[in-house]
Amino acid sequence: MKKNSKRILLLVILITYFILCFINSKNISIEVYKYTLLFVKNVFPSTFIFLLLSYLLFNYNLLFFISKIFKRKDICFYIFSIFSGFPGGVLFLKESLDKGTITISEANKMVLYTHFPNPLFLLFHTSILFGNKKTSYVFYGIILLSQALILLFSRCKNSFNYVQDREIPFSKNLTNCSLKAIKVIFNIYVTSIFFYLISFLLNKYFSFTTISYVLISGIFDLTNGVLSTSLITNNCLKGIFLLLFFVFGSIPIHIQIKSILSDTSISYSSFLKGRIISFVLSFSNWIIYCCLT
Repeated sequence: MKKNSKRILLLVILITYFILCFINSKNISIEVYKYTLLFVKNVFPSTFIFLLLSYLLFNYNLLFFISKIFKRKDICFYIFSIFSGFPGGVLFLKESLDKGTITISEANKMVLYTHFPNPLFLLFHTSILFGNKKTSYVFYGIILLSQALILLFSRCKNSFNYVQDREIPFSKNLTNCSLKAIKVIFNIYVTSIFFYLISFLLNKYFSFTTISYVLISGIFDLTNGVLSTSLITNNCLKGIFLLLFFVFGSIPIHIQIKSILSDTSISYSSFLKGRIISFVLSFSNWIIYCCLT
């Protein structure tokens, strides 16, 4: 009965969405075009190259070599996830679980603190939004610190298990990794535009305050939400919204993560728990920074 109710509700929402898109077909086409340009300009360049390099480095066992330095797999995944950006952290936890280099218990702990925004995307846009690079780096440092604190108390300290893969020529590896990266980015694009258009329709039919507009934009799409914070003049308040979007994540990000985890034993609730804790820690540290400056 409960499943049927959910299905009926989803059908009603989708039918309403379809009708509104049909009624506003011209505007929808324009918005799809505008968002595609936004995505190609702001998301694709940094996300693609970081994902591609992350896949290549993962395939050549960089995590194992990092573990030779730090002796702990949780630190290895923490560092690797910083540079891969989301949803890279979850993707490589899944790949490692499939390869047998980590256990499901370890994966459910590490999913708490391996979700990071792309560093190029974050630093470029926040330096513009805050008006200076120093605040941008402090902001990024707060995000890194919040997840490092979760790592500190997670107690996943085992060394990394090395699994020797069959040697694959670099040319083939590059092609395979490129296809994987493009598939992930295409999924990000499709999911994001689906929810971006919902925010567009909401803003078309309802009148929102500036704060509400920024919040709705960020809930339904990370990129649009980040850019919309330019409407907020107070840097402290702007930072709170940016933390919400970058640390907790937008609906499309959670949909993507849930999809990646759907065929694994890694718990989405553990991921969600990590997002909530990380946001609370980041928020607290950001408020302290704002009070001191």
